[in-house]
Amino acid sequence: MYLRYKDASKRAKELKRTGGIPSKNEIDAFNKFGPIVRNLDHVRLYRELVQIEKIGRDIHGRRFFLKRVFIPFSLSLNDWMKPFPVADVPHRNRLKFLNEEIKRASKALLVLKDRAKTLRLAISRRQRDSQPLRLLVVIRTVLAT
Repeated sequence: MYLRYKDASKRAKELKRTGGIPSKNEIDAFNKFGPIVRNLDHVRLYRELVQIEKIGRDIHGRRFFLKRVFIPFSLSLNDWMKPFPVADVPHRNRLKFLNEEIKRASKALLVLKDRAKTLRLAISRRQRDSQPLRLLVVIRTVLAT
């Protein structure tokens, strides 16, 4: 488990370094489907890798950071020492960061999908509007010959 989430962390860091998560302004500047599809695939893979790391770190933390803490107000001998999850600060900070990255990637995916839909509608509108003109040009050329 440890090696799997460490590998996912390394791959996610490399993906973020090479492409990163595009901002809303960058996404709105896309005028073709190619960059949108590439970024959709890129952000989906990044989000998946971050989720793998988050789940792996969470399981690892529950397994190895589970401490026994003395609870003085407990009267029962069985409850004298209860397990209480105590993770170190860097580990908790990393989990918070991973949650934020998942949220950012999910928002970017929604914006990318919305931009793809808008672009598809604009292209279909353009094609629909230009077809009567093409038909008129074909009719004129047929009549002229």
